[in-house]
Amino acid sequence: MVFGERKSITGKSNVFVPSEKHKFILNFIHSQLSIINRTFNLKESETSIDNVQVKRYIKIYNWWQDPPKLYNAYFGIIDFSL
Repeated sequence: MVFGERKSITGKSNVFVPSEKHKFILNFIHSQLSIINRTFNLKESETSIDNVQVKRYIKIYNWWQDPPKLYNAYFGIIDFSL
């Protein structure tokens, strides 16, 4: 199904990307895997990554997934005492 519904890139020969439907499914699956990793504290994959940019991305992603940190950072800069 994925190959049958793939989209070609304009101006490039033999270059394809998944359809919008399949990109959505792929993103959903990855988000669920992230939730499982966080729920069961499965962090082994982070220690085997040597790329600094990837480690930074994972750190930022995990920060955004932590609602108390996000809440405090966002609402800590807003003054509600008007």
